[in-house]
Amino acid sequence: MLAFFFGVAFLAAFFFLAGLAAWHKRNPLTEVLEAYYRNAAARQGKTRRPILAELWQVETKDDMLPLALIAALTAVILSLGLNKPGLSAILALAAFIFVPRGYACWQKRRRQALFLAQLGRAVDNLASAIRAGGSVLDALKYAEETSPGPIKFELKQVREDIMAGAPLEKAVKDMAARIDLLEAYVLADGLALLAGAGGGSDAVRLLEGAAGFVREREHLNARIAAATGDVRWGFAVVTFIPLLLGLVMYLAMPEYRAVVTTAQGRLAVLAGIGCLVGGHIMVARIIKSGKHLL
Repeated sequence: MLAFFFGVAFLAAFFFLAGLAAWHKRNPLTEVLEAYYRNAAARQGKTRRPILAELWQVETKDDMLPLALIAALTAVILSLGLNKPGLSAILALAAFIFVPRGYACWQKRRRQALFLAQLGRAVDNLASAIRAGGSVLDALKYAEETSPGPIKFELKQVREDIMAGAPLEKAVKDMAARIDLLEAYVLADGLALLAGAGGGSDAVRLLEGAAGFVREREHLNARIAAATGDVRWGFAVVTFIPLLLGLVMYLAMPEYRAVVTTAQGRLAVLAGIGCLVGGHIMVARIIKSGKHLL
């Protein structure tokens, strides 16, 4: 049994080291994009968030506090049978920190995916309104009325900021910072140039070019997802098999239960799980770095 867990740990360590090597391989385009994001965020002059919001990586702690408390309480209740208050406290603290953070990350990715799915149509509507002779505000209003959420709410916020006296360039840059996608920054730059150009055929061509860029990026993202699907599923299966086999052996073969009742066995199990988690992180980093090449 120990040989089995050490074999799993070896495979996980191999994937971890391979991912680490790929991660540290410098990519100039990725560095340029990261610098762009940093500069854009610095230009916005973001205010300091509350400590819990910083901990959970969210804009406000109010929406996540009930979820964090429920997660911590659930962790305590589930760990009561262990009769180990220290472990229960650690699990509660981990749930309090990581459950809201994971949920916020999931919400952000879902919002970004919806924004990307709607962006091409919204840019086409902006171009149509400009082509018909409307102003930038008219085009934003038309795109807002013909788009579903979340892009509808973002365009509405841009319009409200402009009507409140904010420069158009700042309003669209704020929108891009909220979405945090390269496509959103491209749209913001296009709208800022559009306002400076004052409309016309050149502005329409600019928006049409932005729409083409968005669709091409969406197509390449789909190709990357298809190309890496077997890798992600394969790694998920490789992770699931040892966990399932270990559970079956624990329940069906009492002689193997020493793996979780002795210090040496627990160390081997923790090492295997830790390496598997590290491997997952490195695979995710590799896939993410591939997307940054777009």
